[in-house]
Amino acid sequence: MKTKDYEKLQLLESKATEKLIKYINNQEEIKYIYDRMLGLYPFLQEESSKLPFNIWLCCDYRDKDNMTFAERLILEDMSMSPEEIEILREKTASYVSLFQIRSFEEPYVIVTDVLTQEDHRLLEPQVSYVLKEDDYLLSRLGTVLGKSRMIGEVSFVPKSVIHSFIRILLKDFNKLDENKRFEGAKSYLKNDALKIYDLFYQSAYKYFDPESEDLIPIYQELDEFEEYLSTKKSSAEIEKHLTNMIELYEYYLSEEAYSFKDLDKISVRDMLSDAIYEKFVTSGLIFNSYVSTLKAYLGYKSKISNRYQEANDEILEISKERFHYLKEILKRNTMAQGDPLLSLQMKEYESDSISSYINDFDRFLLYIFDNPLQLTEKKQHIKKADQNNVIDFLEKEYLLFFSRPGQMKEPVIHFFFNMGLRLKILKIRKNILSVTGNASEYLSMSKEDKLTLHLRGFWSQDTMKELLQVDSRKSRQIMKILLQSVKKLEEGPVTRENLPIMEDIDRDDLYLLIRYMTFMGILSNEGFNRLISFTSAGRVIAPHLDEWSKPRKNKVINIGQYTKRNKEEGYGESKTGGLDEI
Repeated sequence: MKTKDYEKLQLLESKATEKLIKYINNQEEIKYIYDRMLGLYPFLQEESSKLPFNIWLCCDYRDKDNMTFAERLILEDMSMSPEEIEILREKTASYVSLFQIRSFEEPYVIVTDVLTQEDHRLLEPQVSYVLKEDDYLLSRLGTVLGKSRMIGEVSFVPKSVIHSFIRILLKDFNKLDENKRFEGAKSYLKNDALKIYDLFYQSAYKYFDPESEDLIPIYQELDEFEEYLSTKKSSAEIEKHLTNMIELYEYYLSEEAYSFKDLDKISVRDMLSDAIYEKFVTSGLIFNSYVSTLKAYLGYKSKISNRYQEANDEILEISKERFHYLKEILKRNTMAQGDPLLSLQMKEYESDSISSYINDFDRFLLYIFDNPLQLTEKKQHIKKADQNNVIDFLEKEYLLFFSRPGQMKEPVIHFFFNMGLRLKILKIRKNILSVTGNASEYLSMSKEDKLTLHLRGFWSQDTMKELLQVDSRKSRQIMKILLQSVKKLEEGPVTRENLPIMEDIDRDDLYLLIRYMTFMGILSNEGFNRLISFTSAGRVIAPHLDEWSKPRKNKVINIGQYTKRNKEEGYGESKTGGLDEI
């Protein structure tokens, strides 16, 4: 599109919007709408809320006759041109969502709607001058005479709050009744625009709201760094380094009550590993950018004081090893090891037991999202009072029939706890159990994909080792005898006493795993001495368990093969705090 054509489009939109705003301001009811909305959405007290509220009035507000102001104006004003009428009608179809910039094709920008997973080609000339690829934006998407555009205010969403914001949105969406959820995410975004902004403000200010005097030392340190860079780097490089420093401060340093001058007190390796694990770093390009910034800053600080020499040596070593980290990021771009074929097969099976298990695990995650849990000091277990609270939150009853030493009081909580850690949806930091950035991606997946991830996470020697608290040798034996049990069950129902046995393997360990498979809806077992059998869904799953047990060179299957789009974010951390080997 030529510049003159774009300017003409802008002028037409501006004239139509001015007429609409003038019309709205002359309506008697406008006096009461703001007060009513203020009681529902506290963010409207903020000065910056004026534009989102006005756009909402223009596009979304409906009166008692279910008409928008735009629709009323079109009926009452006979002088409006066909173009103006079309522009106003298009406004009423716009909606607010969270977008990620993918690329620039001047005069267009390609974005992905994070919540609906739809791609859009927006007419936004020169936007690449102020934004960059992978930036997140909260904006209203609409069309102007058939051209997709961002309408009204565009809010930049910092990476430090992006996952918190997505989780809050998903939690709010999941609270809707079944009929409203069935209408889909786009209907939710269209009907609740003010709520979306209110949730954004909650997310943005919940964790980081320092007093202005607390930021003075931070800005002083950045000013000194900028002065050092001024004779060595271009203005664009300096701006990028300063932006990276602020992002690292908001993500990690402020949470630990550190400033930039405290980088000698932390492990830079752990900070970058956590950034990959928690999806703060989602690509090799972003990782390289942060490494370059830390090299520049720590190189500068080590020339001033020897106390930064160790941290400087550490970032130089990380820079040499960056290929390992880049491989790790690529690996973490798949959320877990899945099985697309099984996910497709499971769509044909309706199982109340599986649905209850998946729904209850979601409830468990949402509970921890709202209430990060302080674990017991010795065993790092969830405390009994918290276990009871979670149990009250679940819809299904999970009976084990016997107690297990060394495990939590509630077996299903013990299982959920370990599965959450295994799938990297939960993390433990400073003895606090909380959700990771993976939780938002997980909660947005289909029931079948969630089940597949759980099964792949469960069917692992490492998982057996953690669930049963045994060594690696015994966990391999248990996997072998569990697979034998699966094959025996394929022949028909058996009792606990008829399950395969192996020397040095406690039959109760095997039965515990059988009960966990019952929790997941794969097996059916009504009592300690009652028959164990496959459910109808379990019979479909059994061949896959056998297939997964066979050795392969590469078992990682991209989650993008069976979901609409991988969000290009990874996870993973080893027990020692470093990154897992590939």
